[in-house]
Amino acid sequence: MYYNSTIGNNLKEFRIANGLKQKDTLKLLNTTSSTYSAYETGKVLMQTTFIYQIAKKFNLSVDELLGKTKKL
Repeated sequence: MYYNSTIGNNLKEFRIANGLKQKDTLKLLNTTSSTYSAYETGKVLMQTTFIYQIAKKFNLSVDELLGKTKKL
């Protein structure tokens, strides 16, 4: 598991940039409202497999999601 508030901030940024509301993202990632909200706010540990799933769905690299590089 990986915890970093940068991931949550980036997740929210990418969600908004893609014009998605949280409820849309829940369906896309097949998760619950409470779990997704906790991830986006950085309140819980995010499983590594979920990080990969998010990156794939948003067409990002894991480095971009982790804040190591910026998507152009």
